[in-house]
Parts: sequence; C-alpha cells; structure tokens
Amino acid sequence: MNCISKFSVLSLSMCALGTTSVNAITLEDYIDPNSRYENAYINGSFRAANSAENASDQAEDDAAPIGDSANLNLNVNFERVNSSVQRVRKIQGNIGGSLAKDDSGTRDNIGANLSGSYDKYLKQGSPLFWFGGAAIDYLPNSVEELAANATLGLGYGRVINATPLAKALRLAEEFQKFALLQVYPNDQTMLEVAQIINREQEYRSRLGEEEYRTGWYQDIESVFESAGILADEGLGALGVIKIDQILNEESVSTRKHGWVARAGATAIIQDHNGNNGEPAASLGFEYAKPYGYKGQLINQTTYLLGDNSSLSNKLSYTYEVSDIVDWENTWDLNIQQPEEGEDVTEHRLTSLFAYEISNVLTLNTGVRVTDRDNTDTAAEFTTSLQYRLK
Repeated sequence: MNCISKFSVLSLSMCALGTTSVNAITLEDYIDPNSRYENAYINGSFRAANSAENASDQAEDDAAPIGDSANLNLNVNFERVNSSVQRVRKIQGNIGGSLAKDDSGTRDNIGANLSGSYDKYLKQGSPLFWFGGAAIDYLPNSVEELAANATLGLGYGRVINATPLAKALRLAEEFQKFALLQVYPNDQTMLEVAQIINREQEYRSRLGEEEYRTGWYQDIESVFESAGILADEGLGALGVIKIDQILNEESVSTRKHGWVARAGATAIIQDHNGNNGEPAASLGFEYAKPYGYKGQLINQTTYLLGDNSSLSNKLSYTYEVSDIVDWENTWDLNIQQPEEGEDVTEHRLTSLFAYEISNVLTLNTGVRVTDRDNTDTAAEFTTSLQYRLK
C-alpha cells in the first residue's frame, strides 16, 4: 500500500502553484463564522462511438466486439451549509444515472445518496464541539437497495467560509480596473464590504425579493464612500453594474480556510449486502487553505476502522485562471480493507479546465487517470457540461 510515494508529488505541485496576493489582506483574515451558502449542479456527458472505434479500443481485450455504442451520464449534486457561532449544519446529496446502448442491448444504472451533519460547539469561542451525522445510500441493483449509517463523536477546530471576502476583493479589482477608486481600499474597508456581502439573506428578508439589491448595493457603496477613496462623486451606473455582475452573475467558487478533526463511532445500520455491524471507530480530518484569492486547496480524509475498514482521501486544488476559466485538480484515494481477502487500493487523478459559458453554464474538459490494484492504469479524456442551479 505505497500510497504516498506514488502521488505525493501531486500535492506538492498543487501547493507550489498557489500565488501570493499582491494585496496586504488575505482570505484567512476573514474569521466571521456566520455564513450560509448553497451549491447545486447538474452534470451531463455523452459519448457515441461506431464499431470501428470500439474495435480499436478493444484491440487487447478478449471480449466480444460491442459494435456501435452510446453512453449518457447525468447527475445532480447539492450542498447546503448553515454556520453560526455555535452551530454548523450541513446537508449533501447526489443522484445520478447512466444509460448505455450497444449490440448487447440497453442498460441503465441509477444511484443516490444523502448525508447530513450537525456540529454543536460547547461554548462560544471554543474550538471543541460534539457532532452527529447520518447517511443513506440507494443502489437498486444491490442485494439491499438501501444502506444507512449513523455517527456520533467529538471534534476540534473550525473551517471558515471566506467567500464574501473573495467577492469583495473581486469588486475592488474591477473598481480599480475602471478607475472608480482613487486608491486601493485598506484591510478594514475590505472586511466591512465582505460583512455586508455576507448579509445578503438579511437584506432579502428585510427589503423583499424585488427591492433588496438596491439597499444592499447602496450600503456597499457607502463603505467605499466613508473610506474617502471613491473617484469623482460615486460609483455611478458603471459601479452598480459591476457590483451586480460579480455578486449575481459571476460564479465565484467557495473559498474557505481552517481545519477540523473528528473522532467518533459509526454504526452500520445496513449495508448493500444486507449486513449490519457493531459500531466502528471513525476518524475524519478536513483542511482548507486559500492561496491568494485565486487558489484554493482542500483536503478531506475519512477513516473507518471495523470489520471492514476503509480509508478515503480527496485532495483538490482549484486556481482561477481568469474570470471565466478555472483549473481544477483532484486526487482521490480509496482503500478498502475487508475482513477477508486482500486490500484494494485505487488512485484517481483528474485535471480539467472549467470554461464559464454563462453564469449558470460551464464546459468542463480535461483528463482522468485511474490506477487500481491488479489492473492496468486507465486514462481518458473527459468533456461535460455543468448547469448551476444555485
């Protein structure tokens, strides 16, 4: 199980790509724990190949030729996080399916999962908390369609959502570009703007869906005005347009910083083979670090120690190449350690460019390399469309 030696270069390379912001303030200066955000996407990809292409792909395979083929994959991902000083509530879900057609017939596959967690900090300002969580998984082609587990334990640390400050920095960048500011804002001004950006839901609830943006934008402008750095008499129509573009049209990916460690017990209520088991020890760790305000490193690790142990680790690095292009890299490591039989280790590396066609539609194109025990390393070129629901 030589996991680190094989791919440690990737994590080092990702870190090295992070650039230091020319601004004095960093996203790690934003420490307000109160935040709420939602991400929801539809991802779709399609592949069609004629018999000649499939025959070429199967040149070293003894299986019967499959002739013409077509594959359609669709999935929907959803995440919602509500964070306050003493509580963090998170819910995540995914539903996906595929449809394949070739000479052997038409095959379909579908699956879904839903998970939720609740963190309760013991007292205000303390990094110590207790947590509970549950997950349910649906696979209709398994012995048991439903699998479920529940976890309870203690944790330490906190991850802060710094996306409001990332948006504030984008505003300052655009205002400078169009000569709307006399000088670049100081750190205090940027933090005040970020706080107002973070209060969008408050403005929406107080002023109503139709009018809240007017009050919201005016308060953002007032911070720059109070700092005495606006050029001429104010932001004007151009400034308002830029605020609207960045806060409502431009897709700024989630930026966060900090770390969280968890230790608890997970009860397998039922797996897809129809088995349940005694509670198993579970360990979790999440680390997030922004590089400037364009780069974001996130690492998430989960280890389940029981009759059938497993380790999963996901390391990702995203870099904002431009306002419409992100470079996304991930390394997924999964290790299964069954009570009987050999361990199975899988590495999956993905590197792709995400081109923002509009504020809700993104074209993803890149490569994926998969290495699994006792199989050849597989590489594939991927292209897909992503539609942002929220």
